[in-house]
Amino acid sequence: MKGDIKTMFYENIPEILYHYCSIPTFFSIVNSKSLWLCNGLNMNDKYDSRYFQIVASEWLQKIGNQTDDADEKLFCEMCYTILLNCSIERPVPFIASFSDNGDLLGQWIAYANKGTGVCIGFETEKLLEYSVDNPASFLFPFNEIKNEDILLINVEYRKEEIENTIERLFSMFYEIYRQSKEKANSLQEVAILFSGSIFRDSALYKHVGFQEEHEWRLISHCASYFSDSIQINPGLNNIEFSCINENIKSHITLDLRKNWNNGLIQSVVLGPQFSGNEYDFEFFVNQNFTNEIIIQQSKIPYRG
Repeated sequence: MKGDIKTMFYENIPEILYHYCSIPTFFSIVNSKSLWLCNGLNMNDKYDSRYFQIVASEWLQKIGNQTDDADEKLFCEMCYTILLNCSIERPVPFIASFSDNGDLLGQWIAYANKGTGVCIGFETEKLLEYSVDNPASFLFPFNEIKNEDILLINVEYRKEEIENTIERLFSMFYEIYRQSKEKANSLQEVAILFSGSIFRDSALYKHVGFQEEHEWRLISHCASYFSDSIQINPGLNNIEFSCINENIKSHITLDLRKNWNNGLIQSVVLGPQFSGNEYDFEFFVNQNFTNEIIIQQSKIPYRG
């Protein structure tokens, strides 16, 4: 793995990460040698890319009610108001999802067409070549994220850890406010910075009910969203659209060609309800890869 910072950040990352999908999606991935990062606001989890904001709002209410410090209470109230109204520019996360487990029943049902699809095993070290060289800089609140920046990171589900992160962010921005509160508009300006950090990192956290997914994500922020006007900034050429099941959905495309025949994909697991022609499936795989791909069957005895 290149780069000391990157190596330290991903010290305990699994060697293989798995992407569950339907047969048509697998066919599209292989034919195009690309992967879609889809709009995080369209995921099957209705709180996806919003849960961090929800927990932060609850935490601010709790701290605001408990504190005897008038300045802290005021700062809590302002942050809460901004988060609740969502009236500031916020990034839209575009996401490709993976799991560190290649044979999970819940994943088969939810993401691989009720077990009829497949699970693609990606070599993590190759995936990391698409991720930013300094992951910590991507997460630091004051750093600007470029449209082309992508981060590979595991999702945090534990509410205690999520609240600890919110507390650290709050302490950082509250200290900035305390030092600048004599300046005009400093309360609102610093509260907007705090809220912007919550919005920006929203795709890193999910409700504990989804923890069995063991999810890792490739995340890119390449648009701005305004909840009051539902407006997305124009002129973002890397955003594409598709029409799926009567819905128009946005995505960005990650080109996988540079590592396609260099071990990027190591294996394919056939779902427990896979009913296709295994001979033609294997023929298709062998025709599209020069490296050997291990094809195996799910071990889950799911009848459907």
